[in-house]
Amino acid sequence: MKPDGSIGSYTLPGNMCIGHTRYPTSGSDPITDAQPVRSSKFGIAMAHNGQINDVDDSISAMLEANSLYPRSKCDVELLLHSLKDSLWKEKTRGQLTNNEIKNAVKNTMESISASAYSAIAIIQDKMVAFRDPMGIKPFVYGTKLGIDGEMIYGFASESLPLTELEFELESIKDIPPGGVAIYSTRDNTFELERLIESDPKHCVFEFVYFSDPSSVENGLSVSKIRSSLGQLGAEIFNAKGYRVCLLYTSPSPRDRTRSRMPSSA
Repeated sequence: MKPDGSIGSYTLPGNMCIGHTRYPTSGSDPITDAQPVRSSKFGIAMAHNGQINDVDDSISAMLEANSLYPRSKCDVELLLHSLKDSLWKEKTRGQLTNNEIKNAVKNTMESISASAYSAIAIIQDKMVAFRDPMGIKPFVYGTKLGIDGEMIYGFASESLPLTELEFELESIKDIPPGGVAIYSTRDNTFELERLIESDPKHCVFEFVYFSDPSSVENGLSVSKIRSSLGQLGAEIFNAKGYRVCLLYTSPSPRDRTRSRMPSSA
């Protein structure tokens, strides 16, 4: 990201990367509160799509416990430092194992409750993606073969960024609520596991505003959901005797669903 907040085009070395383009839900400085954020311990870099509750109180509590030294007011720092502390408790020796990472992620999910997030982190030679137990925020992953024949894994908050990067829509699947996906560049392995079972509570605003209409999330077409909501709104208002026309809009002008209703007295 450029200093003025715009996004440039870069060619960078390496085989893993994280990008983040959503506006911050906490903090206001476009530079210091920008994601991803990082910790030198374990070489973690992390970004998330979501909102962590009680940020100020949680940061104060961690400061009192001498476990958090925030570099910004971005709420993803709570996820980062909670995960870092859990990894420190789980680690035995050498490189972190998948089981150690899964235990640490589960501890983080349990310690930061009633929050909405889809988080992605680079930890040593692994890409780690995890979703809040209620599945409030969508999270998908996709696969495709690289030019060298090795499998490429991509993660995003909706399917559109992956299809733009030439991932086939059929290869894109949801990370389940309370789930974690771990991809290792060392041996090109992938593991997906649901750590916490709970009843999903998906955010309807993702379907009616945030997501692109061409995306598929939670196994559902965003465009079809918006169309169905428009038709349902028409039926409800028509039943009440209103003579109105509803127009549901989204960030994309391609997705405008007009509810056509017969005139009512």
